[in-house]
Amino acid sequence: MLQWMYGEFGLVGTLLLSYLFFTLFIFWISGLAGINESRNSDKLKVNMLLVGIFFPPYPILWLIKEIFVQHRILKKGKYGGHL
Repeated sequence: MLQWMYGEFGLVGTLLLSYLFFTLFIFWISGLAGINESRNSDKLKVNMLLVGIFFPPYPILWLIKEIFVQHRILKKGKYGGHL
């Protein structure tokens, strides 16, 4: 596969595309871990994990949403944040 990518995109394109895939994989795994650690009911958590496994963009979008929620909480200063 890397040989095909190298033939199609060249060295720089292959490196950038491989880096993008690696980063998305890390975000996918992080999103699944975050969903697993959430304080939802067990049935909802299992359903969210199943959706995340079979539809990989879901945990990435969930992770981005949680980043904005946490930023908003810290900005309000409820938990000692100084942003």
